Amino acid sequence: MDSYDVLVIILSVTLAVFLLLGIIAMALFIQVLRRLRSLSESAQHAADNIEQFSEQLKAAGKASMIGSIASQIKNVFSKGGK
Repeated sequence: MDSYDVLVIILSVTLAVFLLLGIIAMALFIQVLRRLRSLSESAQHAADNIEQFSEQLKAAGKASMIGSIASQIKNVFSKGGK
């Protein structure tokens, strides 16, 4: 067994180790990406809920404003009639 055979064995073992580490790293990376996708979907759902809530508050504010204006008009006419 000469030095070339030893070099080939060392390089093939090193290649096998790095290949195995690469496969493990890729699997972990895929798991992280899946978790990030799940988190982004949850954040999008929360943002949609907040948007719907603010739209409901706007609608309630408009109804309240109309009621307030009607009440003020009623007060003006009931004071003027007295």
